[in-house]
Amino acid sequence: RRVVATDFPDPLMLQNVQHNIDRNMPPEERTRLTVLPFRWGDPVGPLLGVLGGESKYDFVILSDVLYELEHRTLLKICRSVLNSRGQVFVSFQIHDAILEEKVWDFFVEAKSKEP
Repeated sequence: RRVVATDFPDPLMLQNVQHNIDRNMPPEERTRLTVLPFRWGDPVGPLLGVLGGESKYDFVILSDVLYELEHRTLLKICRSVLNSRGQVFVSFQIHDAILEEKVWDFFVEAKSKEP
């Protein structure tokens, strides 16, 4: 199985992701992992290209991204890269009490059938 870790296409952010991988994963496991720059809304081809062929992902892990409030874009990306049985796991915290309701809207949108 392949693992792809993405972050905003900034060299320092991507270096930090790689540093965390190198520090926390056994060397023999690192060969399964690819770090890619990705900006929400960009084509998902490079993300899928890592898998080769016509494969899509079994799951997506979203970690502390809901404060961005670009929920429709984020959900569209998830739906584009997941296989038919794929799942999304979300870890987040409320960063701004004023926007809390909008953060929870992510889950309402995720349950809708609209792409």
